[in-house]
Order: sequence, then C-alpha cells, then structure tokens
Amino acid sequence: MIPNPSTFFREFCEYFDGKLKWNAPSSQRTEAIFGFFSELLKRQYQYLETNPVREEREYMSIDYLWRHVSGSYEKIELAVEHENVFISDTFLNSEIKHLLELKADLKVAITYPQGGDEIELVRAVGEKISAYPVKLHEYYEYYLLILGFATRKDGNPAIRFKGYLFNNKGELEERMDQTILQLLPTANLPS
Repeated sequence: MIPNPSTFFREFCEYFDGKLKWNAPSSQRTEAIFGFFSELLKRQYQYLETNPVREEREYMSIDYLWRHVSGSYEKIELAVEHENVFISDTFLNSEIKHLLELKADLKVAITYPQGGDEIELVRAVGEKISAYPVKLHEYYEYYLLILGFATRKDGNPAIRFKGYLFNNKGELEERMDQTILQLLPTANLPS
C-alpha cells in the first residue's frame, strides 16, 4: 500500500520544506529522513485498527524498511538506504547493492553528491539495476534515487531534490525535481 513513487517523492519534498538544515550533523539528517518514513507509515495505515506493517531499522544491512505481516506471510513493501557522505564507489557497491539483493515493492536510495557527479551516478545506478542477475518476472519493483543539492531559492538557503525512478530492468521511467527551503535559524529577539 505504498504511494505511487511520484507521489512519494512529492510528499518527501513537502514534508521537509522549511524543516531540514543542510549543514545539520549527519545523525540529525538521518533521524529526520527516517522520521518522514515513520510519519508516512502512520498516515498510510491510520484507518486500520491493527497495523499490519511494521518499521525496522538496520535489517540485513538495509537502513530502514516497512514489513507487511499477515499471519505467516511477510513482505517488504519499502526499503531505504540513506547515505549522508557520498562516495560513488561505496554508494554503488554497498547501498545500491543492498537494495538489489532485497525483494521489496519500492527501494529508495537517498544521498547528497556534488552536482558534477549526478549524470554519471544516475547512469551507473541504471546499469547496476539492469545488470543484476535476479529478476522476478511476476514481481515488479521500483527503485527511487533521491539526490539532494544545496542551493538558494529567492535568496534563501534551499535544498534541491532530484528524483529518478527506475523499473526493475534499470530503465529510467521518470525524473522529478523540486526545490525546498531550508530550516531558517530563528532570530534572537529581545524578551
């Protein structure tokens, strides 16, 4: 019951508009990212008396996931890898590889490269997905790559998020782009 990946990207950006600080400590940024997924999970299943989906952290090297449980049936709906420090080889051979090895409806990788690394990174992620030998023909997975870049909007500190949606064959199906404002420091006003 995961939202459409395009809707998911839009909700991600809307959630963080004015709430995320680019130069916050990496642990704070990671907690904020996982907080979004936790809030989304609560919204998605708020109408159910018993939530059949539970969230987990650090499952088999995956940072965060949603697991749907119904009796003895279990299925991973969402898997997330979040990497604050971007190193291309590490990101591709660790974070993306972890997502490839897991069966899930939506696999999300979030990182913050330099602008000059973007085109090569998007190409390399598509190639990694297409080259992965295990393809379940009856099962369709999506991969959403979210890249964040520091920028400015109307003179204010901002973050530009770019989303790249791949199918399980590594084909790029959609590009998304949204710029949000950063959390602005509060002014010290006299009491």
